[in-house]
Amino acid sequence: NLKVQDIDLKFVENFDTFLRNKSVISDAGLFNRHKNLKTFIRYVIKEKFLESNPYEDFKMPKCKQKFGHITLEELKAIKELDLSDFKNKNGFSITIDMFLFSCYTGLRYSDVHNLKWSNVINMQYLSLETKKTKKRVNLPLSKQAKLILMKYKKNRTEKVFPFRTNVSLNRNLKIIAQMCEIDKVVTFHMARHTFATILANANVNPFHIAQLMTHSNMKQTMTYVNSSVNALGNSVNEI
Repeated sequence: NLKVQDIDLKFVENFDTFLRNKSVISDAGLFNRHKNLKTFIRYVIKEKFLESNPYEDFKMPKCKQKFGHITLEELKAIKELDLSDFKNKNGFSITIDMFLFSCYTGLRYSDVHNLKWSNVINMQYLSLETKKTKKRVNLPLSKQAKLILMKYKKNRTEKVFPFRTNVSLNRNLKIIAQMCEIDKVVTFHMARHTFATILANANVNPFHIAQLMTHSNMKQTMTYVNSSVNALGNSVNEI
């Protein structure tokens, strides 16, 4: 048992060390767990169970964000994967379609999952409010994205794609990556990073990328632009 009064700087430092020694916790997971503890501490201070906030003296080392993505060659391998002899081909086919749609639009899982046919305007662009940022955006549809939509239009359902949890999609993507001989831990969120990286490699205006990604801060967008080695190489070759 731990008393609230025992939560001091040393406790927070030990908590941080404990989390960092857990290999299954990502950088984002580490920050979220610290955030939860901070919220609790602010509450107990408000209720006058604790006099000061130990986080005021705690400097948490910054973790570099990792923006994993797949290449165009890997994207093609997933798109052309033959599932004809696969046992659960229907489920895996939906996973691939949802993943590719995210690669072609930059939408997060939550927005792909909640996408309705009412958000599809004349099969030319998407008009929706993103779940995370609550921003109303209009996103043009590429030819590849339109082809995926046409595949599901015959279902006559309110939502575009059948229900799939993020966990089940990521589980399927792990198997799909192995079948395509992709030596990466492929997750659904990687599709969003792939979309941004493809645009950056094609030398698309960073401000346009920011709009398409619904970024509120250009620093987020520049992460993809600066990490695009191919685009940088092409710029140098043009001199």
